Order: sequence, then C-alpha cells, then structure tokens
Amino acid sequence: MVKNKKMKAFTLIELLVVISIIALLSSIAVASLNTTRAKARDAKRVADLKNIFTALELYYDKYGQYLSGVFSTNGYSGDLITSGLTEFMTVPKDPLNRAVVVSGDGYGYYYASGYYPTSATVAVAGGGTERYIMATRLEKSGLTPITVQGTVGGWNNNTNNYLIGK
Repeated sequence: MVKNKKMKAFTLIELLVVISIIALLSSIAVASLNTTRAKARDAKRVADLKNIFTALELYYDKYGQYLSGVFSTNGYSGDLITSGLTEFMTVPKDPLNRAVVVSGDGYGYYYASGYYPTSATVAVAGGGTERYIMATRLEKSGLTPITVQGTVGGWNNNTNNYLIGK
C-alpha cells in the first residue's frame, strides 16, 4: 500500500507577498541611507570651512592681512583651490566631488574679503582686509538662505546657507 504524501510548498501568492514586503523594507532603508549621506556631506562641508578658517588665520599671522578678493571652489570667481591658502593647506573640494562643475548649483566653498557677518545669515560690506566671510550650500532643506549685501562674485544668496566669518 502506497501512502499519498502531500507535497508542502509555498503558493505563488505567498511568495509575491513576501517579495513585496522585502521590497518595501529595502526601499525604506535606501531612503534613510540617502538622508544619512546628505547629512554626512553637510557635516564635511562645515568641517572644511572651519579648516579653511584655520588656514586663513595662519595666512594672516604670516602676511598681516587676509586673502584679498573673492574666491570659490566652483567657478563663480577666483579659484580658492589655487589661491594663497595652498601654502597652509590643500583646499578641499565639495564632498559631491563632481568632475565637471555644474554651473549655478551652488555647491562649493566661497570666500570674500571686505565683508563681515552681522548674524548667522547676513553679511555686509565694509570690512577691508581685516574682515571676510566664507559660505557653503548645505543639502539639508529648511535652512535660512544667506543675505549678502550686493552681489559677491556671482554668489547665489538663495543657496549659500552656511556662513562664517571674521
């Protein structure tokens, strides 16, 4: 006598439900990872500006004034990467590290002598060679844009939303 053994297997519906749950969980994980990456790039931009600040102080100690002019790392004005700061540091590139600069995207580091910050988001002219501002655009939304009196080397005041200066 042969016993009829019933084969146990998953149905097509069960497999599709499991696959859809896995796909949903992985999409949530990827979205969370992208947010984390953006925050990490923003943290690097802030740290880079503070390192440039230190190099500017070394420059001031040696030459008795800050760099004169307007510089950036993304083609808006003079090239900060080849400026006088190279004596004190290797000027960093933006963490997105694009091979080709995307004109107008605002990512990069900006420097302007003769300006000084009056608040965390406002800078005005009139500082001479003893004052300067530096700015960068962060990816995190909801930050206040910087207002710079006048046009500074093509900076887009709507995107440069982290400012430090002296």
